Amino acid sequence: MTDSQRQALNYLGYRGSDGDAQILAKISEAQEELIKACGEVKSVTGIWSCTVERGAVNVGGKCIRSLALADHVAGAKFICLFAVTLGVQADMLISRYSVTDMGRSVITDATASVMVNEYCRSISDEVAADPTLAGLRATKRFSPGFGDFGLRYQRDVLSLLNAGRRIGLTVTEGNMLVPTKSVTAAIGFVE
Repeated sequence: MTDSQRQALNYLGYRGSDGDAQILAKISEAQEELIKACGEVKSVTGIWSCTVERGAVNVGGKCIRSLALADHVAGAKFICLFAVTLGVQADMLISRYSVTDMGRSVITDATASVMVNEYCRSISDEVAADPTLAGLRATKRFSPGFGDFGLRYQRDVLSLLNAGRRIGLTVTEGNMLVPTKSVTAAIGFVE
């Protein structure tokens, strides 16, 4: 069993279980279909110097008021913001299956979530290797919606990254990302 399959099983509620051959085959099929439908995962990153004060992070001319984010990146000299999306094709595939085969829709949705998260990990590794950040320690990624780093900050992250124009990622009035199989996050770099 691959790590991707194990993670998809977790999303599907098979915690601590290896599932069975049939479910593992369906996860593999969903992954292949998503790769074919979506092509390459789209992403955009940016690195800014930042200041972290009690309860606020100042980055790129924006002030993000969040105790959770400020604590998470305390001491950071730089912050990386990034956005990742599988694109509208993943949403369309999941939606189509929700009408024709709900089980397949749920498996495709879980598999898409795993794909996005795996790509986020690769971005974290890639950014940490940037020469500008040599000698600094990267925090784990931290996304809007964690603690008091509210979803309303999705707009600021997307604006700083110009993600709408660059990768077609937007946000609804309710601060949800569109396409839905997308992630925004921050990584602090501290001494």
